[in-house]
Order: sequence, then structure tokens, then C-alpha cells
Amino acid sequence: MNYIDRFTDELEVQNIFFMSWRKEYKNIIGSKPQPKDIWPTRKDRNTTMSRNFGYGKTIFHVNFRYSSDGRFKPVGTQNITDYGDFYSGGGSRSMAGPSLFNKNRVPSRFVCDIRIDKGWSEMVDEVIKKYNDKPFIISISNNYIIPKWEKMGFKLYKSNCIDLSMEIRKKINNKTWKYPLYYKT
Repeated sequence: MNYIDRFTDELEVQNIFFMSWRKEYKNIIGSKPQPKDIWPTRKDRNTTMSRNFGYGKTIFHVNFRYSSDGRFKPVGTQNITDYGDFYSGGGSRSMAGPSLFNKNRVPSRFVCDIRIDKGWSEMVDEVIKKYNDKPFIISISNNYIIPKWEKMGFKLYKSNCIDLSMEIRKKINNKTWKYPLYYKT
């Protein structure tokens, strides 16, 4: 059983993850965690979009799953940032990402009877399709997930694409991008 809730305060989301998983983190890793060890903020991660455009107005969609201890625990987030002319969906996080549940590179792990390998990917379609009133631009660092985004209608950004406004293209072209950009109109 799972559900998705929305938040606007990044530190609140970090605290929810920390309070939910700190005991398991200590039991699995053997050390006392800091909040950023479990769910790092965009500042902790220095994300591509926040580095180039700032933090914008972000909604954090948090995926919760029911655990054997009788509580819902957060397992992933899909963050959507409104930059005025466009949305960006960067900043997705899953409990599989932090070392908490990625020790020895296991593909998935059950903790409190929750499979926590892809907590964000099961919700991404549902979240992204709600943001369709303006272009959506993402920077993808993991080639493995590009086909998933292409299935949702995203295509590789090229500086001369005609289906984005000149204003958006100027904003994008004036920045340095370490990873390829994909967009959807």
C-alpha cells in the first residue's frame, strides 16, 4: 500500500525522511546518520538546474509505502520546480540512492518489509503528466533512465529546436550543461 503527498518545504521533507529512517540507517550502516545522509537537499547535492537557475518554486511529491512497523515511510521523491517559463523535474531521490540502501551495490533491499529500490520511478509518470501547461526541461545524468523519459514524450534538446520559445532557448543556451537536456512541450 502506498500514497503520494505534496510538500513545499525542502527541510520538512528532509526531516520526514530522517525521522522515518534514522534507526534503520544506524542498524544497516553502523553509524549515526545526519539528515543529509538519508535525504540530501538540493544544496547538498548541488543539482544542475538549481546551479543554473536557482531553486524556483518547488513542489516535492513524496512517495510513502506502508511498513511492517505499522507506519507509512517515505521511499522516494519527484521534485517539480516552476521556473516561470518552464518546469524542471530534476532532483528525484530514491532511498536506493543513498548509501543507506545501496551498500555493496545491491539492486534492491527490503527494510521493514518495504522494497525500496525504485521509490521515485514508480510515481514519475503520474507526477509529470500533471505539469503540462508549459514546457518541461530536465538534465539527465544517468543514461539508463533516458528511455523512461522518452516514453513520456521527452526529446533531446538542440539549440535550434523550434518548439520552444526563443526566450527559453536563450536562457538554456546561455548556461553550461554537464549532462544532456531533454524537453517536452
